[in-house]
Amino acid sequence: MWLLNTARATLTYFPGPEDVPGGYAILSHVWRENEQSFKDLQALREACALTGQNPRDRASDKIRVFCELAETHGYQWVWVDSCCIDKSSSSELSEAINSMYRYYTLAEVCYAYLFDVPTGDVKDRCSRAWTFFKESKWHTRGWTLQELLAPNTVLLLSRDWATLGTKATLSQDLWLATKIPEDVLQRRRSIGEYSIAQRMSWAARRQTTRLEDEAYCLMGIFDINMPTLYGEGRKAFHRLQGEIMKKSIDTSLFAWGITDTTNTRFALDAPTSSLQCKRHHFRFAHAFAQSPYDFLDCTDVCFVSPPELRSRVSYLRGNVVIERLPAFTDTPHGVLASIIVFDVDGTLYALLSYVATQQTPHVRHTTRSGELCRVPSCVELGMQLGKTSSSRTALSILPIPN
Repeated sequence: MWLLNTARATLTYFPGPEDVPGGYAILSHVWRENEQSFKDLQALREACALTGQNPRDRASDKIRVFCELAETHGYQWVWVDSCCIDKSSSSELSEAINSMYRYYTLAEVCYAYLFDVPTGDVKDRCSRAWTFFKESKWHTRGWTLQELLAPNTVLLLSRDWATLGTKATLSQDLWLATKIPEDVLQRRRSIGEYSIAQRMSWAARRQTTRLEDEAYCLMGIFDINMPTLYGEGRKAFHRLQGEIMKKSIDTSLFAWGITDTTNTRFALDAPTSSLQCKRHHFRFAHAFAQSPYDFLDCTDVCFVSPPELRSRVSYLRGNVVIERLPAFTDTPHGVLASIIVFDVDGTLYALLSYVATQQTPHVRHTTRSGELCRVPSCVELGMQLGKTSSSRTALSILPIPN
């Protein structure tokens, strides 16, 4: 782990974040053009060694002011993602990406620099500061999500490096801008207490420059480590979901696409022919989402624990025997599922233990031929279970009602 000395903005290597004497501060920011890199600072150090100048004086304004601010707050060491990773080394880059959530978690303080927000009272809903704050690009970037969630203390700074507040004092304002619950921002609840679908929803509207980073920037949030392979495109997000599936029993991973709140009973009682919608009629369906955006409306989708599952499906006990949790395995042919199913008037339904807490339960319906069609209250999800009969059969998803 490379860190900058705040007095001179020179790079020093430490085996890990725990080995930094006195701890370190860390920067969260939106990358802009001409960010100084690891090589730039190494070259600057060599050039200043010949002239006797302080390298910090010749560093970019962002790095220089950050070092000066951290130094006034008593920190000797700081970490900045743009210049503290040697990106010429693929192994070092992969290690840094896999360790980044830990870097932010163990930092003494995170300074979040919002270059597009003027100094002012963000809590004043009529102020310019609030208007610019809620629209800040910092809220829209993929990597800044973990940079907000991981540290104990996040100090939000205006474009003039003036303090706007902390993530605790501005929790309501941040919730309005990001839809991340105040309980998380005030650290009353850990992110692990929220379902996979809920955590994915926090990233739904965020963007990354590289397509692969929409998956890599979420690894720490789901406690996942995996190799980084730039060039794989959307396969990265598929791999991330596969890794999550291996270590979590949270079936809300498959809850993506919830968009409607029509009553479940209508879907169960209506004839199959009246439920088909050509716009959402696909021959092949997928268990995994294509991107975090697919989880946009999953802010209230909660995982139901095994003890709760038994009590919540009491109205189905005549038709369903709950003996075990659903199990999923990623195979070359798709996701193999071991799952509870039941038949309603010739249509198969699969029972998953998640619930949309603020919405009416949703149902997934498929035709006997295995073609996916949307009912007014369906979840945009389907999965192939292999040959359960002479022909391929797709399943419906029935989240547990409140």
